[in-house]
Amino acid sequence: MVMRVNSSVGIVVMVGALAAVTHPSTAHAEFLGLSADLIGFNLVQAVPGQPDYPDTWTCRIYADFNAGDHLTSVYGDSSNPMLFAADSQFYQNTFGGPTSQDINASQYDALPDLRYDSWLTIGADSMTDNTLGDVGISWSAFNTGSPLYVNNGALFITPDDDQGIAQLDGSGHHRVLVAQLTIFGNMSTKVWGQVNLLWGDASTGELVSSFVEFSFANIPAPGAVSLMGLVALFGGRRQRGACSC
Repeated sequence: MVMRVNSSVGIVVMVGALAAVTHPSTAHAEFLGLSADLIGFNLVQAVPGQPDYPDTWTCRIYADFNAGDHLTSVYGDSSNPMLFAADSQFYQNTFGGPTSQDINASQYDALPDLRYDSWLTIGADSMTDNTLGDVGISWSAFNTGSPLYVNNGALFITPDDDQGIAQLDGSGHHRVLVAQLTIFGNMSTKVWGQVNLLWGDASTGELVSSFVEFSFANIPAPGAVSLMGLVALFGGRRQRGACSC
């Protein structure tokens, strides 16, 4: 059974010099936050230089939107760098890579641990039918299991690429896949960071930039879902959110 746990984060709406605190259900928030599906525990069978069956857990991270919204870029800039980090290290498979463009799903039977490689994406979970590109990102640290830090780079697709359109999941939410991460350690090992998202609002046709900080750990059971980010600040058409779960 899959559970979705909602975070009770209040929302601050900024209009000029005025500010009001409201509840999420009453705020106008097209970008709904980040969510994570827990894929499972100890799925990785072997890691070079470590004993077999190391403690790991694997999750997929999604950006949650309304129906028809379209994610086109995941990025970091000098004002709000992108960061994906953990209290330990990320698992990186020798035959994978830092983005979904490096994942060849046809190799899963021969290389079962490749399924649990850590990577970023927009929508696609392998190189098949994938138009993802990236620019200005140094992947060297992330490729060794260290945090990914980006202050002038982006992953991107074009507005014509359907893989960025929010897809309806089994719980009735529309979302876009942005990362798969496998973390060394038990479920108390925290994953945290921040990210900017550039997306098209289906209701207005506008491009919107949203910035989200996230932190989560201790997902209670395989298959659990933890809502990781609710919008906490709106300034014009730029949005900012924070959540610690």
